[in-house]
Amino acid sequence: MKTKILFLILFFSALLTQQVNGYNYVQFQARHINNYYSWNTLEFNEFETKVTVDGLFYETTLTMKVRLGKTVDYYGNTNFPETGNYEFIWNFNLPEKSVITDCRMWDDAQNKFLSAQMIDLSTAEANYDRTNTSKQQLLMREYRNRNYNGTLDNFLELKITPVDSREYKKIEIKYLTPCEMYWDVRRFRITTRNFYNPYARWNNGSYTYPNNDKPATFKLIDKNNKNEIPRNIVNIYGNWQKADDYWQWQIGPTIDYNNWSNDALLRTPMEIVDGEYLKTFVDGENKFYQYSGLPQITDDDRPGRHVIIALDLKNENNNPVLNYLNPALRHSLTEKDSILFIVSDFNPKWLDNNFRPKTNDLVNQKMDEAKTYDPKLNTLPFILRAAVNRFNQIDKGGEIWLISDDDSHAETAAEAMEILEQTALAANHEIKFRIMDTGYGYGRYINNKYYRGNQYLYENLFRLTGGSFKQLRNYQNYDWADVGLEVFAPTVGVVEIDPIPNNGFSYSRVDLNNGRKSFNMMSRYFQIGLYDGDAPFDVLYNGYLNDSLYRKTFEVEETDIKNECDQFAKTYWYSYYIRENLLAQPQTNETIKYIEKLAVENNILTPYSGFLLPGVDNYIGFKALTLDDTLTVPDSITAVEETPELPKTYALSAYPNPFNPTTTINIQMSTEADMDFKVEIFNILGQKVMSYDFNNNYSHVKNIVWNGKNEFGEDVSSGTYIVRYVSKQHIQSMKLLLIR
Repeated sequence: MKTKILFLILFFSALLTQQVNGYNYVQFQARHINNYYSWNTLEFNEFETKVTVDGLFYETTLTMKVRLGKTVDYYGNTNFPETGNYEFIWNFNLPEKSVITDCRMWDDAQNKFLSAQMIDLSTAEANYDRTNTSKQQLLMREYRNRNYNGTLDNFLELKITPVDSREYKKIEIKYLTPCEMYWDVRRFRITTRNFYNPYARWNNGSYTYPNNDKPATFKLIDKNNKNEIPRNIVNIYGNWQKADDYWQWQIGPTIDYNNWSNDALLRTPMEIVDGEYLKTFVDGENKFYQYSGLPQITDDDRPGRHVIIALDLKNENNNPVLNYLNPALRHSLTEKDSILFIVSDFNPKWLDNNFRPKTNDLVNQKMDEAKTYDPKLNTLPFILRAAVNRFNQIDKGGEIWLISDDDSHAETAAEAMEILEQTALAANHEIKFRIMDTGYGYGRYINNKYYRGNQYLYENLFRLTGGSFKQLRNYQNYDWADVGLEVFAPTVGVVEIDPIPNNGFSYSRVDLNNGRKSFNMMSRYFQIGLYDGDAPFDVLYNGYLNDSLYRKTFEVEETDIKNECDQFAKTYWYSYYIRENLLAQPQTNETIKYIEKLAVENNILTPYSGFLLPGVDNYIGFKALTLDDTLTVPDSITAVEETPELPKTYALSAYPNPFNPTTTINIQMSTEADMDFKVEIFNILGQKVMSYDFNNNYSHVKNIVWNGKNEFGEDVSSGTYIVRYVSKQHIQSMKLLLIR
């Protein structure tokens, strides 16, 4: 059967779609090597997306086999690219926070993929020579540009040359991304449609969709839950089937463009059932950890409350809203709470005569009963007034949880103030309003500020009473349960956690929460970092709960699940350190060289490093400083060919250790053989922060007082430092811990 061909047109000037926190896009162009001719149509022979979810991260591998394709115009005429050699160029970006970790190209002679070598950018660009049409070459680099408004625009560029006009090229791109964390799942995005996106083309005056006998393949494995089938959230409509260790799904051979116009969003279960996840990874001298944990709010931390749940929903299509919010209600209440339901009807309707102790069965029963009411109108002022009057009747305070799609009872400031006076201001005891606005009201200006629906009223209600408020219209339906927890569940604000290993400490911590500082009782805090010591960890969870200081310490054992991708934490930590620290500094030559070294050592793409094929012969990568590294000495020190006899007694110590801000380094020698020596202090990444040179030192004991400053007189940060003693006779190292 004649092979059907699938084309992809990627316009060089257009952004394909908008994504959360920015644009994800791909731009392709093929430039003829011998002239100015260009072509931007691709034909795909293979495309595979493979996702590995492990711990707090997922790794995506995109594999595609492509060549230049033909085009068909409005009149049905077929056009092919001009013959000759081309340079393929992709400009693209990835989901926010993603890190490119590998780039490979298929070698037909060896029948395998060859990984590009990570080297400094200047060397990579010098070795990639577009004018050389005989040697197969690949270069991937990152651009970091400043926009007109001061924001940074990062994008990647992949170039391959030479490629014949009818030659296939098979390449592979691998990148690492933190999972999107939600209360009961981990989520991840598949950005395949950026590279592999069918297009509508004219054919004899009608639109047709191209197809291919070899469909795009998707493979997924959750290392922590291998037998759990992936769950589709949006933009994937197929069924997953198990194929070896992976779950697999395919597009095609015919693709409906309308169903593949945005990134796909999927989910897998939490990495561990109870939400407390701790995994460590030792890499030479450095130890990395991944941690996720709940704030551990217990019933003892929560007083019993009287809660009125007011459901003011006139739209019969709000039943799905109640289904999504049901878990939020159940998890936000305890058996210490007493609840009472009221719903909109021609007049507000109580679903019970009195408050009853909360049970999950009671919540489910009353939510199902509420769905049977279809009032066709809102009774917002009356339902709120009835709820406040009930609290006044029992002479108690409590909380009113309002779920409403009303948008017409508070269109002016006067109407909003009237409702306030009849509700919050009429209460005899303290009442908190927790409000979920599910309506889609018109916008209006009140006091020169723009509000939607009843937003002006709701903001005054929740601020006046210390409650909470969200507009459901601002979120996708698959986020509604999490939004409900934000409104109704107890929340710890201004959160900071401090994982403390047994007999050690943690430092250089990186949170993966996108700046989030408030966590409800069902939402986990995610963090990676470096540590010294052993498991288990004591976790100090700090913040504010119910306007009071919340501080809790709990022990977390290392998670007893096998991780095959422990290096995720290490790779991401170094990438974060480079992007958020080193690249944020003034870009001196010293800083640039240091970024190059870290990038090469850890295989991380940065603005100062690049992937290159073929690699540079005899290139030696940067080796990080470790305590076990006793063979290499600084350039300024001449190593002897023979190892002399060691002194009978020798000691290197420091007191106090840990210290703040000063410690004394003590060096003891039994002979005068070490008259000339050097003492250097490095941070854990191998950066030298201070050095001391001693010549003609005849003392057997030498004390050095270090005040925690670098060579520029600046205070260094808390963390682990390595003291290195170097002489012709010895190389000795020890650790210091600075705690500010």
